[in-house]
Amino acid sequence: YQRRVHGIINQIRKMYQVSLKWGKQNLPISVDINEDATVFKAQIYALTAIPTDKQKIFLKGGKSILDTTDMKSLDIRDGTTLMLIGTPEDKHEKIDTSKKVVTAEDLSTAEKAKLMQQKTGEAIPMGLYNLGNTCYMNSCVQVLKKVKELSDDLKNFKGLHTNPEKKIAVIAALRDTYKLLEINGEPVRPLNLVVTLKQAFPLFDEVDEQGHPKQQDAEECWTTFLNTLQNFHSKDLIKNLFEIEFACKLTNQEAPTEAPTETTEIAHKISCNIDNENIPINYLQDGIKLSLTGSIMKNSATLNRDAAYLKTVRINKLPGYLVVHFVRFFWKKAHLSAGTRAGKAKILRNVAFPKVLDMYEYCSPELQKNLEVGRNEETKQLDEETKRMLESRSKDKEEEKVPLLNKEEKKEEKEQLIADDVLNMPFGTGLDTGKYHLIGVVTHKGRYADSGHYVGWTYYKQNTWLKFDDEIVSTVKTQDMLALRGGGDWHMAYICLYRKLQVLPKVESPKAHPMTDIKPQQSILNLT
Repeated sequence: YQRRVHGIINQIRKMYQVSLKWGKQNLPISVDINEDATVFKAQIYALTAIPTDKQKIFLKGGKSILDTTDMKSLDIRDGTTLMLIGTPEDKHEKIDTSKKVVTAEDLSTAEKAKLMQQKTGEAIPMGLYNLGNTCYMNSCVQVLKKVKELSDDLKNFKGLHTNPEKKIAVIAALRDTYKLLEINGEPVRPLNLVVTLKQAFPLFDEVDEQGHPKQQDAEECWTTFLNTLQNFHSKDLIKNLFEIEFACKLTNQEAPTEAPTETTEIAHKISCNIDNENIPINYLQDGIKLSLTGSIMKNSATLNRDAAYLKTVRINKLPGYLVVHFVRFFWKKAHLSAGTRAGKAKILRNVAFPKVLDMYEYCSPELQKNLEVGRNEETKQLDEETKRMLESRSKDKEEEKVPLLNKEEKKEEKEQLIADDVLNMPFGTGLDTGKYHLIGVVTHKGRYADSGHYVGWTYYKQNTWLKFDDEIVSTVKTQDMLALRGGGDWHMAYICLYRKLQVLPKVESPKAHPMTDIKPQQSILNLT
């Protein structure tokens, strides 16, 4: 009876008992195809002591299991034999084949965290507990952590969360929360951060009639974090990472002879206005364009009265990280006839956002001229790579006749690795193009601003994103994340975080190895 129950559970979970052939040994191991390949490799490490980056695992026919392999796509059944090649950390250690079958459940979260650190140098992603409608804060903390320059710099902050200056205490609590997320191996309870945030900013300490904490606005929380960091920690760092400089021009629509007024404005975000009536917005780019032009009323010295002015805005300086705020919430007036009260309402409109965002058309002529250097270099490299691919097509067909083991998987893994390297390239390494790559999203689910639920999403690697739903962390594919554009009661993008893309100038060298010229072009093709 127990065996039958065990078999039914395994069938539901898609778990199979397989044999791992390692040298002269056949090791029993359980494979859960719903888990990532990295989890399976962690199981093998626990069983054999072979580091995960040294493991080479093959199915019959030569197909290998990489970190990026979708386990569901493999032809694995009960009794399948897998081949393992690798050397354990201690070559003289004898493996006890009488060990019980190692499953993913046998690994504690702390062990998984340790294995992740060993393989990638990164902490296993951990969530944050919701301490009473604090999902607005949790989502911002997780997405803001994706700004590595900021999270690394916070490690040097010397303040304490008990500091009587509450805004300094907020920064200290944020630093401590990030530290716990990296070393804990378990979801973190961000009590100090919640307490200090509410003490420093009473807006976030509001309660309803029953005394329960109210839902707050994630964009207000995001802005509060950045302003606090700029004013009490590192002004220059926030300026370099997030600051946008706008060139604003005001033209009097009622007095054409009045000279236009030009000013400069600074911000840490750009808005995507969502007009649901006069100019329906379907794409983020259109919403940004709408936010850069508008009419305002101000006093005219020429007419000696208030007049209508056309305000046009262009970008003079782009940041390292571009924050886009979807203006979904607005104040709705009360309607006695309809029986509705005044309050914050939400625009549910479907607004698509891209993985790669080109900001060139929103820039001033001076900035566009500077960006053209990198854009021309990018175009040149793309043209050369396209030509190289066409010329090598016939050659590749010949090579396909040679039975090279795992050739396509290695090529795909290498190209994606290069793409991630380019995405994380230190600022100043390459030429700016005005293009940005999406790395984080804060979404809101629900119809009302003072209720609903916030979730954070961050780019992980290759085609994988992490979903931070408070303490629950899961993975999703890029196409699923890009589908969070609104149109109903499901999660929809509210804040998008983009990282600046750069292009590496191609170094002309007659003695260069052929692979030297291939690397930049492969990177560009992967990201665009």
